Amino acid sequence: MPRFHTDKTLEHAERIMLVSAHFADSHTGSSETRERAFQAACTEAAELVRATGGELVCQHTVKRDKAHPALLVGTGKAEELAQLVRQNNIELVVFNHELSPTQERNLERALQCRVLDRVGLILAIFAQRAQSQEGRLQVELAQLTHLAGRLVRGYGHLQSQKGGIGLKGPGETQ
Repeated sequence: MPRFHTDKTLEHAERIMLVSAHFADSHTGSSETRERAFQAACTEAAELVRATGGELVCQHTVKRDKAHPALLVGTGKAEELAQLVRQNNIELVVFNHELSPTQERNLERALQCRVLDRVGLILAIFAQRAQSQEGRLQVELAQLTHLAGRLVRGYGHLQSQKGGIGLKGPGETQ
């Protein structure tokens, strides 16, 4: 399995798990208003997943005070999600949040499957439905821009120490 999946397209109907995290500070207002806003966001995310043509196998909700910097959901919950992925033969896990590149990479390692965040899911839907050549190119550009931040540290193993002033520059490059 590759260390990090760069293919973020949805070519076939995949078995998908949707994960939504409810953070204490994610919505404003009373607790009832926050809960309604969270449920509306979950419903919208489920509809987005269905729009891909994939099979929404299960939905999982996580309640936390704040986002875990490395995994969004925490290590214990990531292990629980990994078990659900294995049990249900999940091919893709969609998080109803924008993930940092580090979080996305760490979640793919922990869950052993492809991971998309909300932005990636929306871009994948646009890619599926783009009709004109210009539309397909615009979507591809948006996908590559979104992916660029996730690849920055992906080739660090090829670069040796950088030289100082007056030296040749970075070491081995691709």
